[in-house]
Order: sequence, then C-alpha cells, then structure tokens
Amino acid sequence: MHDGIKNISLPQWAIDETNMVGGLDLLGLRNVAQTISNHCLNGITTISPQVRYLGIRSWFIQIYEKCGLADSYSPFLDFTSKIESTVAIGTILYKPNIVGVVGSTLAKEIIDESNGQINVKRLVQQLVLNMYTGPSIDLGICFNRDSGITGLTKERGLPLASLLMDKVQNTDLVKRVLKEKKVETFTRDELIELGQILSVDEIPEDERELLLDIVIPTEPRPSGWNNDIRRIATYTFLLQLADDNQALPAIDDYFNAISRPSKYSDSHLKEILNGWHCYLIRDALAVAHENALQFVVDEMNVNPQKTSTRDRIIKEVISDSVSIEKELKTMGLLASDESYEQLTILNIYNKIKNSIKTDSIFQNNWENEMEVLDAIKESERIRNKNFEGESIAEEDVPIKTKKIKIKKKKRFFFF
Repeated sequence: MHDGIKNISLPQWAIDETNMVGGLDLLGLRNVAQTISNHCLNGITTISPQVRYLGIRSWFIQIYEKCGLADSYSPFLDFTSKIESTVAIGTILYKPNIVGVVGSTLAKEIIDESNGQINVKRLVQQLVLNMYTGPSIDLGICFNRDSGITGLTKERGLPLASLLMDKVQNTDLVKRVLKEKKVETFTRDELIELGQILSVDEIPEDERELLLDIVIPTEPRPSGWNNDIRRIATYTFLLQLADDNQALPAIDDYFNAISRPSKYSDSHLKEILNGWHCYLIRDALAVAHENALQFVVDEMNVNPQKTSTRDRIIKEVISDSVSIEKELKTMGLLASDESYEQLTILNIYNKIKNSIKTDSIFQNNWENEMEVLDAIKESERIRNKNFEGESIAEEDVPIKTKKIKIKKKKRFFFF
C-alpha cells in the first residue's frame, strides 16, 4: 500500500480464524428443510440429544452466580468450560463405558495421564454451554441478556437449576468451588462424587418430571403457547404413532404416516402435519438436487485430465435415457409400456399434477414422496454410496413416559 509519499508497504495475509466443520450443504437446499423442522419441533436439535444437559447447563449458570463473579461473558465462559470438564471427567471416572458425554475423548486422556490430582481444562470446542443455548431459550428455560450470559426464567430455568444445585451443593467439589471461586484441580474422589450425581444417562424421577413439563408442558409459559404448542403437537403425533405400533417409530414409519394421514385426521394436528409434510417435500427436493450434482461430478471424474465444458457435461448427463426412464418408472411417473424419449415436459407436469390430491386435512400433497426418496436412495446404492437407513432409536433401553413405554432415541427427547 502506498502512503502518498514514498513509503510502500507490502500486503499481509489475514489470519483465517474460521473453524472447519464436517458436513456440506453445497446447494444450500438443506437449510430450508432444517428451518421447517426447527419450526415444527423447536427446542429439540440433532446436536443436543441428551436431555439432562438442559438441567446441567442451567446449573452452570446458577453456580457461577452463587460464586458472585463478574457479570461478563469472558470470565463466565472460562469458568463454565472448566466446570463442564469436571462433570465430564467425573462421569467417566464413575462410569468408564458411558456414551453421550460431551468431551469424553479428551477427558479419558486426562484421566489416563493423571494420578491422584486432576487438573481440569476445557475439553471441546463446542461446549455444552453453547450447544444447548438455543434449545434452552426455545424451551423457555433461559433468555438472552446484554452481558451474553443467558438468564434463568423463574418459571422453568430457576426451578431446574435449583433442583440440581440441591443435589450437588454438599459435594466436596461444589463446596470448594463456592468457597474458592475457581475451578482448577480436584481429586479423583471429588470428581467421582460429582459425576455420580450428574451422570447424563441417569435422570432422577423429580428431575425427569420437571423436564417433561418443560418439553411437553401442561400450561403455557407467560409469553403464551406460540413456541410450545407446535412441539406439543409433534409429540402428540409421535407418541400416538408409538402407541399404535407398541414400539418406537423409525424415521420411515414417521414420514410414511405423514404421507398417508388417513388414520390421523384430527383437525387439531392439521397445521403440524402439514408442516412436517412440507419438510418431507423440501428434503426430497434437496436430495434429488444433490444427486443431480453427484451425476455431474461423476461425469467429470470419468476423465479428470480432460477439460469439460458445461454444455458437454449436461448433454452427457441427460442423454442417459435408460437410467432416467428407470427412475421415472420407479416413481410411478412412467408406465411400463411408455418410453422416456416420447415424453414432453408437459407430459411429466401432468403426471405429477395427477399424483396430487386434496382432502379435508391436507392441500396439494403428493402421495409419492416416500417413493421418490426410496428411488433416490436406491440410486445412491447403485453408485456405491454408503447409504444406511436412519433410525430414530439409538439404544435399546426401554424407559417410560407418563403413559406409554418407549425407548431412547437420537432425534427426539424421550424420558
């Protein structure tokens, strides 16, 4: 850069401080379906599967407040990252084979390298504190504050945090933290005592009931039903399906029922079922477009040394009439005696339009979304892509809700 006189300074490289994450959404199409799912089931996300962390996170906030430390996010983050580490390390010391503990990999390394005293430190980039902030706010447990430290609501957050504080306040570790106002070094016995009480896979009955009333409340929060009602409606449908099947539904069971809702025609569920149907359609579109992109990539990889023009690639992809005809027949858009070459865009449009039905519950619903998804999945298998059908169930451990027996799962909270 020239300063207007004689001095010239060379440009300097900027430091890239972005964090690389796994998973790509090259076309940006997954974001639409994800937004719809967050609307229909707010407070429940794929990165926050352990429901007890909602209470543990609330306790982090309360113990920091009881220490009387600065109302500033930086010291709060430092304190919380270490207290979170005590929970993880203590839990693994108490139960070495436990799964679902955030930070378990580094926690095990610290345990193996330590003797009687264990120095605690931040274990993960994505803390429980951050992972569960959105769900905690959506569930009415916390609210945003100017300092950056989320506050606890008096209706849900404070009772939840206080319940956990009552359980741990007499442990040696917590008594030391409250007295010394810092989180640094603890004995194995101190950590085990805390981990035994705060193990993420063991939820005491009083805490379970409180969490149930937060996730599926019988009364609205002071701001009203706006957020709670959609979650309740989704769980109503999911639990009804589980009760009908006498088992935890798989992903395909759930969306097959949504695609063919004749049995679930209760008008009270109309909005939420329409919402999940929109999710299914948008997800099918995303998968279809991603597969189209994969076809293009495959064509380019046929001869990596050869320069390929856009028009040539498109021509090669759409000229595979045999594959296209097979997919159209699989989805029911082409009769067995029809040929792809004889179709026009108007023909395909009319075939899709004829597959649409309207009834008292849904409008403009295509009955064949699951067939579309199944056809796309089969294409992925043919091209040796490692597709495996996803199931909601993660562990085969029977537990109870208030009314029916179900099992633990990954996507939705169960108790």
